[in-house]
Parts: sequence; structure tokens; C-alpha cells
Amino acid sequence: MMQIPDLINGGFEAFAGFAILNHCFKVLQDKCVRGVSIASSFFFLVWGFWNVFYYPHLEQFWSCVGGVFVTIANICYFTLLIRYGDGTIRDWLRSRISFRVWSRRRETVGLRRLG
Repeated sequence: MMQIPDLINGGFEAFAGFAILNHCFKVLQDKCVRGVSIASSFFFLVWGFWNVFYYPHLEQFWSCVGGVFVTIANICYFTLLIRYGDGTIRDWLRSRISFRVWSRRRETVGLRRLG
């Protein structure tokens, strides 16, 4: 049975998803990010994952659908913040990932030389 509060909340969630997508399009247009805290964006991303888990337990279908939409939009926005941000998070991620790739590559090259 559809409940009116679920429908209203799902509508708010869907509207929030479109608002977040608007942020995504603006970041893509400007190719830069200024004045946005990645920590608060991460909080709302995690909250979106919680909502996707929580709404089905409340049997709120439309809220869950809206929550999935918001979470997908937040994933896109968070990814764009990392890509076009000031570089702090991106550099940290690259240093961790490139070190692992470099270490594996060195081991592989070493094994080829021995073999």
C-alpha cells in the first residue's frame, strides 16, 4: 500500500538527485571546484548509502528509489570533486595507487629478467 509520506519523501529525494546532477554539470562545465568541502560531500554520500539500506526496512519504496537516485548522483559528484578539486585527495590516491602498481611492475620485470 502506497503511503502519502513515502511518496512525498521520494519526491524530495528525486528533486535532490536532480539538484546534485546540476552540480555535476556545473563542475564539468567549469572544470574546477572552489569552496566545496569534500568532507561534507563524503558525509552526504555515506548518508545516501544508509538511506538505500534503511528505506526498504521501513517499506518505503518511493523513498528508496529516490535514495538510489541521490546516491548515484552523489557518487558522480564526489568523483568529479576528486578529479577537478585542488588535488589534495587526488594526489594522495595517486601516490597510493601508483606505488602499488610500480611495486608490482618492478616485481614482474625482475621475474622476467631472472627467467
